[in-house]
Amino acid sequence: MVDKAISINRNCARAWLNRGNIFARFKNDNDEAKKCYEKAHQLDPKLHEAITNLGNLLYLGDRFVDAAYKYLAALELDPEDSESLCNLGMALGKTKYREFATLAFDEAITSGSGNEMIITNYLYFLLDTKNWTKFDQVIIHASKYIGDAQVKTFKQIRGDFFKALKDVKESVVLENNLDREI
Repeated sequence: MVDKAISINRNCARAWLNRGNIFARFKNDNDEAKKCYEKAHQLDPKLHEAITNLGNLLYLGDRFVDAAYKYLAALELDPEDSESLCNLGMALGKTKYREFATLAFDEAITSGSGNEMIITNYLYFLLDTKNWTKFDQVIIHASKYIGDAQVKTFKQIRGDFFKALKDVKESVVLENNLDREI
């Protein structure tokens, strides 16, 4: 269907975008997807989804800083695109610029408040960075959108971390006491 649309109008940027999505998501051919996204962007430089998807390919290739630049470029075209904001947060979270990831996630939640993907990714990021204060704030917001079972899982992960931390501290104290006795 997409190839037919392109054969009718080779200058249809959305058709190239959709073709890239098919290659990226269903055919696992990121090289071909990249060509399609680049073609879509060439045909319509304001098509922010093409830039976001190029960023996604860079992210998948562990090129997080380059991906962040693509997401920022997409956000210049659509500053309220919650997907690009969320992806920017995820990319920054994998770099030395982690502190800026929280800003991107906060903005993503503001612009896409009911988006389960944004909230879920943000909570995983907060768990990973051990930002418990922010986690506690977001989990209250999250309970409105992601369902009780998922909220329970996130709270369980948080609780398990603190239990493991307590066990490690107790183990260290025990080892120190044993060392003193010997």
